Amino acid sequence: MVVVEVNWRSRRSLGLLVVLALAAGAGVTWWLTRPDPPYGERVSGPHGAYPATLGTGAPAAPGRFVRKVDNAVAVDGGLSFHEADENDDGSPEGLTARSLRTGTTYWHYQRGGNVIRAVRVVDGTAVLRYDDGTLIAIDARSAERRWRQDLPKKSRFGDRLWIANGVVATYTGDKLIAVDLTTGKRSWTADVPASCDLGDVVFTVGTAFGVEATCGSGPRPEDVVLGIDVRRGTVRWRHPDWMGGLRYLPLTDHTVYAPHWNNADRGAVIDVSGTKPVIRTAPNPDLAWDGQNRTTVLTTFGKEGEQWKENNVLRARGTDDGRVRWTRHAPKDRRFGRALVADGRVYVVEQPQESRQRGPARLLALDLTSGKPLHTAPVPVPDREDSEDSLDVRAVRDGIVAVGWQGVPGDAAGSLTIVSD
Repeated sequence: MVVVEVNWRSRRSLGLLVVLALAAGAGVTWWLTRPDPPYGERVSGPHGAYPATLGTGAPAAPGRFVRKVDNAVAVDGGLSFHEADENDDGSPEGLTARSLRTGTTYWHYQRGGNVIRAVRVVDGTAVLRYDDGTLIAIDARSAERRWRQDLPKKSRFGDRLWIANGVVATYTGDKLIAVDLTTGKRSWTADVPASCDLGDVVFTVGTAFGVEATCGSGPRPEDVVLGIDVRRGTVRWRHPDWMGGLRYLPLTDHTVYAPHWNNADRGAVIDVSGTKPVIRTAPNPDLAWDGQNRTTVLTTFGKEGEQWKENNVLRARGTDDGRVRWTRHAPKDRRFGRALVADGRVYVVEQPQESRQRGPARLLALDLTSGKPLHTAPVPVPDREDSEDSLDVRAVRDGIVAVGWQGVPGDAAGSLTIVSD
């Protein structure tokens, strides 16, 4: 009996060894002959549960320090997004999504041998434009590629991306084209007069991109802004462009504020609800602004017309009449950064008069209508490299306020301090 049992066990062990050897051989064969990942893509993650947002909309009482975030190109939902995998010349090839709460990597995406030229994140979708003209859309929750669109390899304006109402616009050479944010299918190529040379996209309102253009031939062509329909690519309206490259501010779905209209002493409210814009002007000598509900909030210096002082006054104006609604002065030896307006509240950082000075920074939430303080809390200063700029509110969304050194208003790029309720 013992001999039989030993033989049976020996045969079973030998069979298992043969099966394992065959499996190992098959694995080696697959590894050596496996196809390259599609489009050179490498995806790691998602890792763990999806990091939920810290709240909805603009926080009413932002006083809880969440964490500092370094070199973010965007913040959306519960994630911050960072370019990564630099090649030999320091250009990024990949994008990493990290948890806002912990800083841990949630997923990482890379296309080997291709350099990222632009990133935009909106409504849970990250859109990447690479130097070979390829557009890639990635689902922020699953890290799966939603779509790919191959465009001609022609760059302009740094291969920038603009997103409005479910449409992604970008340039291929001298043509502005659009793809659908959900499907990635080509939507249109902007249908503009042959005499118009398109420039930058300077604002979006309702269903149109506002695009700078130079139209006409001869010694005196006209500088205009064309309203390009986001769904059709046709021109909905046009108005003179007297902003000199400065930022326009969308106030509603059909109105835009131009703080320096034709000269430094005039502002304008432009109603683009019809086929012909209606332009109303009003005095406005202020410099940095944001707004909502037909009210602009401006960070400026002391009394109007005074010699230069650091930004120590917040001033709210009605965009219809240009009248001052309220004024708030910074304490002595203090100043304000650029403010952002969201959900009827003004968010701004009060800080030392000069960025070289050490001292506490405070995040203020003010009522847009009256200017009365609704909430005040200390805010840790984010890291910087030799910055002499102001500490600005860079983004307000999804239950967080992002504070960082001076940059493009509403753009969450850079080193940030994240604060929540």
